[in-house]
Amino acid sequence: MILSIDKDLKMLYNLGCKAFLFWLNGDEFMSDLIQSKYFKIGLLCLVVILLALLIFFSLGKGDKVFLGVSSEEQTYADALDKESEEKDEGEEVFMIPKEDVYSFLITDSNGIRLTFENQDDNWICTDNTDIDIDENRVDKLLNYLCDVRCVNSYSDVDGSVYGLDQTSKEYRVTDSAGGTIIISIGNIDEESGGVYFSINYDFSTVYLNSGKLAKASEYAIQDLVQLNSAK
Repeated sequence: MILSIDKDLKMLYNLGCKAFLFWLNGDEFMSDLIQSKYFKIGLLCLVVILLALLIFFSLGKGDKVFLGVSSEEQTYADALDKESEEKDEGEEVFMIPKEDVYSFLITDSNGIRLTFENQDDNWICTDNTDIDIDENRVDKLLNYLCDVRCVNSYSDVDGSVYGLDQTSKEYRVTDSAGGTIIISIGNIDEESGGVYFSINYDFSTVYLNSGKLAKASEYAIQDLVQLNSAK
């Protein structure tokens, strides 16, 4: 196999053999190695690699903000904010003024169930009260949850056909009087891109939303914290 490699690789192989002989012949190998051009080339390559890694990790740190939100992730969250302000299509299924919402629950883009409460006109995450919540972003998120519409509805059906059952992803919206609406999210309709949903676990009645409703779960917890928070 040694006969099939080129001249430079043969030299590296020979140096490897010398490394073994070093244990038998003392410092002679180290002297030969340091004077070898391959040692100098290898040392130069190592320096270049270390510099490249240093630059890579420095840039990586500069691209992060509080709780690890990258600029790319933040840009997408901004797009979700803008889209939340667009009026949804179809007939009204559920509507509540945002100022009447006491608490709400979502499953975020990481698959984490998050609950938020309004305490003294400030939003807190009950799962981690140390997080400083971005009030403006919560306001945008509520645009998705407080005016729920459908472009079609189906009665007396098997909800499981539409991906709807007790294990489905869900949103919950609770008003100041304690009334709660549970919105279960089902499959995406391949033809229209809309999303199927049911209300309060009544899976015999299925609604088809334009697709806007599903976007509430495209926010991540990182998107909902106050940037550059010192808390």
